[in-house]
Amino acid sequence: MMSSNYSVWPVVLVPYNLPPWIGMKQHSFILSMIIPGDKGPTNDIDVFLQPLIDELKKLWEGVETYDASKHQKFHMRAALMWTINDFPAYAYLSGWSTKGKFACPCCAENTSSLWLYKGKKYCYMCSRRWLPEGHLFRYQKQLFDGTEEARLPPKRASGSDVLNQLDGLQFTFGKFKKKKGKKENTKKKRKRTKHPRISVQGSNEESSSRNDKGPIDHMKWWKKKSIFFMLPYWEHNLLRHNLDLMHIEKNVCDNLIGTFLGLDKSKDNLKARLDLVDIGIRSELHPQILENGKKILPPACFTLSTEQKEILCQVVKDIKVPDGYASNISRCVNLQERKIGGLKSHDCHVLVQDILPLALRACNPPKEVIQVVSELATIFKSLCSKVVDVNELEELQNQIVMTICQMEKIFLPSFFTIMVHLIIHLVEEMKLGGPINFRWMYPFERFFMRFKSYVKNRTHPEGSIAEVLEKDYPDIPEEVVALGVGPNKVAKRYFGFIINGFRFHTKSRDENRMTQNSGVVNTSEVGSVNYYGRLRDIIELDYYGNFKVVLFKCDWVDVHHNTGIRQDEFGFTLVNFSRLIHTGEKLDHDPYVFSSQVEQVFYVQDLKNENCSIVIKTRPRDLFDMGDIDH
Repeated sequence: MMSSNYSVWPVVLVPYNLPPWIGMKQHSFILSMIIPGDKGPTNDIDVFLQPLIDELKKLWEGVETYDASKHQKFHMRAALMWTINDFPAYAYLSGWSTKGKFACPCCAENTSSLWLYKGKKYCYMCSRRWLPEGHLFRYQKQLFDGTEEARLPPKRASGSDVLNQLDGLQFTFGKFKKKKGKKENTKKKRKRTKHPRISVQGSNEESSSRNDKGPIDHMKWWKKKSIFFMLPYWEHNLLRHNLDLMHIEKNVCDNLIGTFLGLDKSKDNLKARLDLVDIGIRSELHPQILENGKKILPPACFTLSTEQKEILCQVVKDIKVPDGYASNISRCVNLQERKIGGLKSHDCHVLVQDILPLALRACNPPKEVIQVVSELATIFKSLCSKVVDVNELEELQNQIVMTICQMEKIFLPSFFTIMVHLIIHLVEEMKLGGPINFRWMYPFERFFMRFKSYVKNRTHPEGSIAEVLEKDYPDIPEEVVALGVGPNKVAKRYFGFIINGFRFHTKSRDENRMTQNSGVVNTSEVGSVNYYGRLRDIIELDYYGNFKVVLFKCDWVDVHHNTGIRQDEFGFTLVNFSRLIHTGEKLDHDPYVFSSQVEQVFYVQDLKNENCSIVIKTRPRDLFDMGDIDH
């Protein structure tokens, strides 16, 4: 969180045993800690997480907890299911380096990558590994990366496999200053290792990468042993760290928009075309040298003309969406320069799923380009679904593999960054962890934006956040604060009150009237016991304008003994007001009830027993019981 110059890392816990419409709301998040800046903790994040791990270990063993609903104690145990983070943080939390030729944490040492000499980066064109054996695409060298593909898809390493790889490796936390060498050696350039291209025809075990013949050095790619392995169950978790669809979508959208419009993030440039020459594929797209020595790039099927770029930008600029559906994406469009920039993650989410296929359709590029972008949009919509049908996941995985294969035939190798490759692993994680909506960064990014608004003093951002948290957390409702302050000492007294369709009068007022409105009954929630009484006083408490409470002070008949209440042989209820529960004069007496808690009854003197009265319940004339709201 914060800018690139200052980084604060909140650590948030989400209770998954709550309903999904409650658990992913900000009021349910548990802010465990804030890791201070000014630089990110990187691999040293384990040092900061140690107190949290200690608490999680105690929760696994169990702690005595009070259940407020049942008014009893129980032994509560809890387990950490997984982590939700962006891709750089994936490396810091898991310990596996997410950069270089083995950047995929799911494929790990079996990652298939290709070094682009001119672009000076790795690309990951390996989706054919997930195709059925014998598929035609496996043998089409020129349409892909210049090699035939005979390998099977790699298997995700289990927790036990990871521990076996880490066995015997030693890691040291902390950042150490490098010792400066002699003056003549400080200006020497670092020697770069060569990246030979290898055509692999064997299975997974024959080679782990197209540019790696021998076994990998785990010390080089494992940066540490994750502190989460201190949890006794972490080794057995099938899904330990989540790939974040939010950032994957944004990176894919940036690649598409940049390539179509020829922006700075375009994956089609001179270096990308020279890499085609180096690999020896797609000769029709190789740079052409004119007589004057100038190099031109032949248009690819995805290359848009100036007019087509204007149309694409115009469609995005003019589109209007419902309130709350997306932000004002038109603000990101520059029609004059034919550019789209400054897109937020949710802007990319809407663009890649809904708007971009429509905009491309208006541009009228080759059919295969529109088709593959539309299929990609459909895939992202399916991945973002809140309801997952397990029976459809295998079909979705096959659709992803075929779509990425089609993309490899259309776009250049430089387009296929690690974020594009990660799409192929999302279905596998859905099988293990359920819908992605509960495992992506959107709710947490919005939570972090709230923290950013707390920073008033940029010199001490952590202090600013802490001061606000002290005031706002726990988030105490205004009603609770008002109750804590207490009511105004000056209260109001009434002799009559109308509520729930009943008109109530105090006993003293009834004495001078021909009607009776002082009889009340309160039915307890426990045991459904009817408490009968007479209204003696009506008092209104004012909590300084926040709210008002009306209390009824009553004389309550002793309903726990036969001397106070009984039923005769005909089913009539008889009460004796000479036998009260209490007088209301002592501190532990409780003669008050809320006005909303009572209904009206009236009493008829029993001629057979002068101390008893017969109870008759009343119903308000113009009040109807419509049942529960849900029904």
